[in-house]
Amino acid sequence: MRVIVITGGSRGIGAAIETARRGNGRHPDLSRQGRRPAAGPGQYRQLRGLPQNRYQVSVEVVDAGQPAHRTVLDTVNGYTFTPMATVKAAQRVLEGEARPGFQTPAGLFGEDFVLSIADTTIVDG
Repeated sequence: MRVIVITGGSRGIGAAIETARRGNGRHPDLSRQGRRPAAGPGQYRQLRGLPQNRYQVSVEVVDAGQPAHRTVLDTVNGYTFTPMATVKAAQRVLEGEARPGFQTPAGLFGEDFVLSIADTTIVDG
């Protein structure tokens, strides 16, 4: 079985998936494909509410003799998602959804916690 996880903006994710399919299952080195990690949005764009790139994570599971399974998480950009998720998690903790010790958001609030963040979807394909 091979699990491929690819993160990045919507631009170039298809090419990265194809590279990973041909490769050994490791995260492809996008810099070798002439792509660099995207710089964060400028303060000007953030403060004026101008459109930001969306963020996607793609996971593909490949097992010999079985059809591949692919899932894509599509959400707002990370600069928007992180504070939204932080506030949502804090609200739920203040409402009593807490356990002692370290917890991940999915471990504490369930695997669908990410879907409680506005404008976030998971597409199985």
